[in-house]
Amino acid sequence: MCNKKIFDNKEEGCGSLGEMNAGISVYYETMGLYITGYKEGADHLVEKSKQSMFSANTLVYPIFFLYRQYIELSLKRIIQDKPLTEAKEKGNYPQIHTLIPLWNQVKKVVDELNNEDYISKKEISQSEKTIKRFDEIDPNSFSFRYNSDKKGSRSLEKLDYINIQSNSLIINKIHEVLEKIYVLVDYNC
Repeated sequence: MCNKKIFDNKEEGCGSLGEMNAGISVYYETMGLYITGYKEGADHLVEKSKQSMFSANTLVYPIFFLYRQYIELSLKRIIQDKPLTEAKEKGNYPQIHTLIPLWNQVKKVVDELNNEDYISKKEISQSEKTIKRFDEIDPNSFSFRYNSDKKGSRSLEKLDYINIQSNSLIINKIHEVLEKIYVLVDYNC
């Protein structure tokens, strides 16, 4: 039996250090790893949720928390990499969790750098609708993490059902747009 403490890096009794060790401090730029990890984690859980209704009913919360976190960090990464009037210097982004203010800053980047051949107005509009809906449902990233808010009100009380499969397809469309925006920013920096 392994008797290590959680997050302990010592090799005592739990296999070699190389077995399934995830590199944490070995990468210079980790924001992209967080973003990819949240998105891939949610995608894997979507596949797992197809196994049973019970799986769907329990995994819906971490799935949409992870997708929301993916969107939030993607927006912050774009802001961080392209200084805007709100970002005083490269590397800063707003320390908020609401998505709409972040999205509004990202749209400024798109307006400044994009020609409509690369990212269409329709893509931007559809992404904005989804981000606004996420912000209505979960404005501060609590609703999919806790069953009630700080005041004791039930989270997600206006929702009866969430179609995991169709919503994951919508997230994949946003993913494509966010990737295009990031390429646009990266190309122009």
